[in-house]
Amino acid sequence: WWIVEYLTTYATGAPNTLRYKKEDLELFYSWFVWAFGSDDVTKWNRASSNLFVQTLAKETVKVAGRGKRAGEPRWSARSLNRKIDHLRTFAKWIASQVPAPMAGGNPMQGIKRFDVPVLQAKRLTDKELIRLETAARGLGGTRIRRDKKRTELGVMEPRADARPARDLAIYKLLIGTGLRVAAVAKLDVGQFSGRRLLRVKEKGSQEREVVVSSEAAEAVAHYLRTE
Repeated sequence: WWIVEYLTTYATGAPNTLRYKKEDLELFYSWFVWAFGSDDVTKWNRASSNLFVQTLAKETVKVAGRGKRAGEPRWSARSLNRKIDHLRTFAKWIASQVPAPMAGGNPMQGIKRFDVPVLQAKRLTDKELIRLETAARGLGGTRIRRDKKRTELGVMEPRADARPARDLAIYKLLIGTGLRVAAVAKLDVGQFSGRRLLRVKEKGSQEREVVVSSEAAEAVAHYLRTE
């Protein structure tokens, strides 16, 4: 009941974020019922929270799949920290209720997160950029057809609905801003201001101003003029 109440009245975030919150809280709920034989929230304390986190940290993959080998840790440090954060927010909310259901206060107080390895930047090589650029510029060009009645390849005219300038502008924006695909898909003409994008909606419903590369700005301007 408390989890449903929390998710429907208090929890915020994008659809994917809410889905992860629901999954993480349901995982804790299942473990709690298994460990204590009931879902009595008054039994939730710091010791049971710590036991849950340590149980997850020791859990291993039983059957290989999804890029993991049998015997490897089931959860990465980042996944564990996400679950801790979601559980911590839920615990803070539930402990703030009047009257508080748990006598001991916030049951996630003092539960530490795991150390996460520093992420290495994933950069495109010059060769990869050249290949991407070539493919992007050919999006609206001619297409090769394979006619079953002929033995040689023939060339067809571009499709009637081809939008080469638009497609190139999308590619240039992705490369020239580092924005996510979802953020680019939501852009409106009114957000363009020279070399800047105004009020860009990013992950977590946050808005910010984004600097655009000169090539991306030129590609967008060309698209707006021609298509």
